Amino acid sequence: MRRIHYAIAICIILVWACCLFHHITNEYTRLSFEKETLFQINDDNSHLVNDANEEHVQKGDTRQSRGDKTDDALVYKATTKAGISKIANNSHVDIGNTEQMKETYTKIHAVVHMGPHKTGTSSIQDASKKFQNELRKDGYEMPWAIAIEDPIVSNRKPNAWIRQAHNQVRFAKCFIPETFANKFSCIEDLLSAGQEIAKKRKNVLISTEFFDEIDATGIDKLTTYLSRWDEVKIVIYYRHFYSWIYSYYNQMGKGQKLRDQNFADFIQNNTLFAKHTNTAYTAPLIKRLKASGIRDDDIIIINMHDKSLGGPVESFYCHDTIKTPNTCEAVRNEKEIALNGSISLDEIHLTYAAIEAGLYKFKGKMIPQAVFKRVRTKISSSNIQLKRKCIANDDAIVNMLWEKSLEYKDELFPSHDTIKHSRLEEENMRLDFDKSFEKAFCWVDKGDALSQDSWKEFFKNL
Repeated sequence: MRRIHYAIAICIILVWACCLFHHITNEYTRLSFEKETLFQINDDNSHLVNDANEEHVQKGDTRQSRGDKTDDALVYKATTKAGISKIANNSHVDIGNTEQMKETYTKIHAVVHMGPHKTGTSSIQDASKKFQNELRKDGYEMPWAIAIEDPIVSNRKPNAWIRQAHNQVRFAKCFIPETFANKFSCIEDLLSAGQEIAKKRKNVLISTEFFDEIDATGIDKLTTYLSRWDEVKIVIYYRHFYSWIYSYYNQMGKGQKLRDQNFADFIQNNTLFAKHTNTAYTAPLIKRLKASGIRDDDIIIINMHDKSLGGPVESFYCHDTIKTPNTCEAVRNEKEIALNGSISLDEIHLTYAAIEAGLYKFKGKMIPQAVFKRVRTKISSSNIQLKRKCIANDDAIVNMLWEKSLEYKDELFPSHDTIKHSRLEEENMRLDFDKSFEKAFCWVDKGDALSQDSWKEFFKNL
């Protein structure tokens, strides 16, 4: 009888052992499948991120990894539901459903607006400051905004930087040549703030026209820095060259960097013309980016002359690629106001000519704006209209500027639907060129004005 009991007990133990073994085998198979599914969402170029410190590990050439269309997933080391939830941004995901994990994963984007100068950059940056909340709703953060919110950073930075931080020149200075914009210095805290944005899996928006001076070394450094984001788009604006270079000239004139130099003399004799033409304009900037390995698909060119896109601010924040619907709506609900536009340089030219003629005694570096205001009032209230000098519209300088403008346009927009369309486009461009001719190639006759007794007396008593 006892033997029968022993036999029954042994059978029960064997059955229990078999069930336990079967359960363990099934559980091991299930977990192995889930782990394999998790780590093979992308078979070719998955990024492994250590769950302990959530660092995004980059290997190999970042430009090539961004260019590989199979690099579609960021995978975390995790075997628990908590770890998997990070992929889905804390959403509820069935850990056995690979397709659901693919759908809920969201790439993070970096949008870098490089200007160039005189293409509405001030307005775009002003909007980024004004619509910070909307940009955050759209998933975008900005390094300057993060840095300012840090009391340790903001307390040790000058107030002037805090007021103008949205310009982001000090971010760009970390990547552009040391010889450029020396009065500005790189703020490392801005780079750290950008890294924090990437760690939080947020999109980043960087807008600074000072990137129009970036060289090959700077592009490589910037590319490495931006490799923290899954997708990078570089936004550059196009403005007809003749319009852009005059606006640049006018900006320098406003800053009293050209004294009384007229536009034609600036083109012929000022080395800054060649520098800006060959470096800071849209076409050479894009050429440098492509030479450094940036793909065509990652460069967005926005044509300022395409009125269907709206003004610079609307065309930026409402662009399909950038994806900022909340900011776009806020921008469209407000009237767009152009900032930092061109002005008449007559009062500046007359004042510097008066200094050279010995009529106005001034020894400082910068003439106060109050002086120019008085000269402007004198011009508008004078009974005698100032004479102006103009060069012929078939002058060699005018022809050169037109041909250069056409060359750049065809380089940036080489394809046309039809020859007829191309000719119409060129005709419209020429009409705009002729319309702007008087503003660019006519200037106040300083000699005639300063020969008048009323102007002599004015400057002597200024």
